[in-house]
Amino acid sequence: MTKEEIINSFVLNHNEISNYVNSLIETDFIFKYKDKWSAGQQLSHVYLTLVPLQKILPLKELLIRKNGTLNREPWSFEILLKKYLNTSRKAPEQFVPSEIKFVDKNKIITDLKSVTKQIQEILNSYNDEEFKSIVIPHPLLGKISIQELFYLMSYHPLHHKNNAIQNLKNK
Repeated sequence: MTKEEIINSFVLNHNEISNYVNSLIETDFIFKYKDKWSAGQQLSHVYLTLVPLQKILPLKELLIRKNGTLNREPWSFEILLKKYLNTSRKAPEQFVPSEIKFVDKNKIITDLKSVTKQIQEILNSYNDEEFKSIVIPHPLLGKISIQELFYLMSYHPLHHKNNAIQNLKNK
């Protein structure tokens, strides 16, 4: 995939989870089955994972100085996903959402759309070489390139949308 295709996928998939959660009535938005997150919590988690990226991605020189550049063959989306699915997939504490109320739905959606747009603009400032070579730490995968991270960040919202759908099937 090209940089532009990855960025477009990132934006479209975040819009998809936002639109899905926005369509939910209150009882569906807050419903939790056993220890699973509600749809509101799924959306909040997706948002929480983007906030640090909004802050660190503009700092290319700091990323290079602190993490270096990719010193291995880049992973394809398929390889990255396979490696990710072999991790614990347990969200670090700072990305675990609190209880989310229905009155918070519009704010979370607005905030998610805003941070997604900001990240899109930041990524557009990266040239292809920077996108493929600058490394950023991922809590489960270690150091991965910006490109690899955004393969994952394109997959991530759909994964959580599907979790919300599966949760509601138990209602």
